Amino acid sequence: MVHRQARALGQCAPDARVTAALLRGLADGAPWARYYAAQSVGRLGLDDAAAHVARLVLDPAGQVRGAAVEALSHLRGQVAHDALRASALSEEPDVRRAALIGLGIAKRPESLPLLLSAASSPEAATRLVALSAIAEFRSSRVLAALARAAADP
Repeated sequence: MVHRQARALGQCAPDARVTAALLRGLADGAPWARYYAAQSVGRLGLDDAAAHVARLVLDPAGQVRGAAVEALSHLRGQVAHDALRASALSEEPDVRRAALIGLGIAKRPESLPLLLSAASSPEAATRLVALSAIAEFRSSRVLAALARAAADP
């Protein structure tokens, strides 16, 4: 699949043919085809493709890993959420931070402990991302984390 095709499919109405083509794109040999296929899956909200996208979080190409995490942020099923939670513990800072953003978008209460932990990270960039992700959660623990952040150098 040419990457332009994978990108264009993200603008189509999701039907069986589009889904099948994007699934092929997720496994394509070209990194940019996988990248755009993952983006398109997320844009179209193809929840049934979550397991395929989750495998791309370990892709050798950095841009594909980032696109996979971003796509998972837009998918609503448990598979996508579990993959985001696992990605939030990644050794790779960009993947970890993208997953934290995705967990904040999803606003699932079971993710709050993970996000609060990230808000205490030794890395300032990770703390900022985590704080942004928890800002709309309604919890006294969030208020306490935001208060601690106010004193963060």
